[in-house]
Amino acid sequence: IVYFGLGLPFALEIVFLVMPFIIFGKLILPKIKIPNLKILVASFIIWALSFQIIVYFTNTYLEISGRRYPFFPICHLTAIAGTVFICCLCGYFTKLHNISKPFIILGKYTIFVLIAHMFDYIFSSLWDITGNNYLHVLIRIPLDICLAYIIYKCKQFFTSVFKNKTLKII
Repeated sequence: IVYFGLGLPFALEIVFLVMPFIIFGKLILPKIKIPNLKILVASFIIWALSFQIIVYFTNTYLEISGRRYPFFPICHLTAIAGTVFICCLCGYFTKLHNISKPFIILGKYTIFVLIAHMFDYIFSSLWDITGNNYLHVLIRIPLDICLAYIIYKCKQFFTSVFKNKTLKII
């Protein structure tokens, strides 16, 4: 169905696509809570190589919201390895308090970054100005953070406006 550009109601196909990530996360989480240099290096190498292979052959990358799954299941391996690498790296960053502070703040408000991805199709023209995927990343990360900040400020505003307000049902 997804191959033909159609999706299931309520994006149900995404649930089945994401389940391996959730299961893997539950299995690997206890192993990466303590920073491990071997896992850090291995996950980075797997991520870098598989990402380069995918980009070289398809000139795209895994985009779940856009229903792009190039070189499936290698794209899943890339996503998992990248996630493990970031988790291990964060484990090391937590020991460096001066460096970790911005990342802790960003991690605390990650939900707003995820909400910002809902607007991918609306704002894609802002970062999709070249055919270079590396340049897309350099443009998109600051845009995602700015959009997430705007969403966070909207949430703060609406929370303050509706604070102590009760909804009356007729």
